[in-house]
Amino acid sequence: MSEWQDIPGAGRWDEVTPILAGWSAERKYRVRTRAGEDFLLRITDAQQRPQKEVEYRRIRRFGELPFPLSRAVEMGECQGGRSLYMLLEWVEGESLETALPRLAPDEQYRLGREAGQFLRALHSLPLSPGEGAEDLTDRRLDKLARYEQGGARVEGDQAALDLVKTQLPLLAARPAVYLHGDFHLGNLIFTPQGRVGVIDFNRQRVGDGWEEFRMVQAFDVPVSIPFSVGQVQGYWQGEPPEPFWQALAAYVAYNSLGAINWAEAFGPAKVADMQARCRSALADYDGFAQLIPHWYRGWKGLSA
Repeated sequence: MSEWQDIPGAGRWDEVTPILAGWSAERKYRVRTRAGEDFLLRITDAQQRPQKEVEYRRIRRFGELPFPLSRAVEMGECQGGRSLYMLLEWVEGESLETALPRLAPDEQYRLGREAGQFLRALHSLPLSPGEGAEDLTDRRLDKLARYEQGGARVEGDQAALDLVKTQLPLLAARPAVYLHGDFHLGNLIFTPQGRVGVIDFNRQRVGDGWEEFRMVQAFDVPVSIPFSVGQVQGYWQGEPPEPFWQALAAYVAYNSLGAINWAEAFGPAKVADMQARCRSALADYDGFAQLIPHWYRGWKGLSA
């Protein structure tokens, strides 16, 4: 018997197609009902119930925002209580990662602004009573130490290491907001209406809103600088303040170095990929001697 067959309403489903993309340990399916409706089905172990109940409640909150996104529909048990399922609205369209290169630069920029506006709206939602950010500073510094002591270091990384060690403890005091947690082009959809759809909220958490932009350097800039600039300016409704750039440089440095340590579990090819992304970040930030990256300064016509 399929793991989803005892989900209430499954008898009205016409097609259930596995989704193999992504890094999540959850099983994912695209569901099409006999009425022609599409949903995303996520199934995970029942031991994850406390985390999944928090995730479901938060995604329901995020559904209040006036943007296309994967809204939560229902959650419950399946496989006789051994697993949990979450049913979410399906966001139709194409990944922005593949769609953007075909679009004109001004359209890429417009979509970036819309993505930034979504983040601003998400970060403006009031936290529920009792919710707050977990202080990840010690865990992150431990991860950085493993990179520093490992054998996959990138040449010219010392300034990045120093920046992270100095700034991370300070950034822990930043205001706490709801985060998407994995905001980059791979989790954004170009909808048939020409809008930005947001998916994959399974890494949502509470933390510093500026940290959401750490993924721009590694995953968005190589695809579209106009989109990346638009996302920053859409969030700030103009030019960002200097403290944002200082925080972002520290987050990018941490992300670039920490990703190399993370990649070691997936083999040499993944390590080499993360090292290349790290070198790109070092180049964009002049070895982290400057706070505003070249891709933004060049677009804005600032002196390099």
